[in-house]
Amino acid sequence: MSPEERAERGRRGAEVTNAKKAAKRAAQGLPPTKKRPPQPSAAALAPWLEEVDRRWPDREWSSPEARRRQAILLLRMATAEAVAQAMRNGHEAGK
Repeated sequence: MSPEERAERGRRGAEVTNAKKAAKRAAQGLPPTKKRPPQPSAAALAPWLEEVDRRWPDREWSSPEARRRQAILLLRMATAEAVAQAMRNGHEAGK
């Protein structure tokens, strides 16, 4: 089986599994689950990994993934702050 066929087979299997889970949640009266936000690219994450290293130079991370998760949190917080600031600026301009 080629890698493309294997990937397609996996996608179909995941769709069936997700449909079963969604039906089970609906039967329980629960809302559908939300999709997770996409992971940032390595290029977008690089400056935030440097920021993590700058803020916590002596920290021993439990795993490389923990350091990466912290960088993603900093990225998302900075994005949220930038959006909030843009909203405030737009609101003030409308006065």
